Amino acid sequence: MNNTVPVEISARHVHLSEKDARTIFGDDVTLTPTPGWEGKVQYAAIERLAMQGPKGSFPRVAIMLPLYKEFTQIEISLTDARTLGIEVPIRNSRQIAGSPGVKIIGPKGEVDLTEGVIAARRHVHVSDVWAEERGLSKDDMVKLEINSEERKLVFGDVALRIEKGLDHSVVHIDVDEANAAGVTGICEGTVIF
Repeated sequence: MNNTVPVEISARHVHLSEKDARTIFGDDVTLTPTPGWEGKVQYAAIERLAMQGPKGSFPRVAIMLPLYKEFTQIEISLTDARTLGIEVPIRNSRQIAGSPGVKIIGPKGEVDLTEGVIAARRHVHVSDVWAEERGLSKDDMVKLEINSEERKLVFGDVALRIEKGLDHSVVHIDVDEANAAGVTGICEGTVIF
């Protein structure tokens, strides 16, 4: 049974709410997907926004589509958090309660978020069939061995995200984790359970 999966690096990005997108880009906002987005569940927009914290800022932050309905969530690395001057919790996506906020700035407005900034827990997306074949369930944590030539590394506490009908598996790690493993692009990893 093959447990090798592609590993993608997830750099800092924003999941904007529809309301915040209108504030930042105007009432007639239409964000443009980057080329090659077809068939992807989430994909980046061509447009960017700025992010300002108490100590630092980032001028061009990626926006992920589609827009969220209920809230804005920002995913950054722990190094990014230090640059901004905030402390962020490591959380699963959509678990933003009690997290810090930052200011996000666009061409037509800005929003002072009171919460929403997290460091995303490293995770692997797998299909329900893949998980069932291996006896895994949604609350299981797995390990991930990065097959890097220069800095082979095993990460623990990798969240399992099981998605019905998913046609491919993929792991998402942040920039700090990629740097620790010496990874600069897409590589392969092995899921260990």
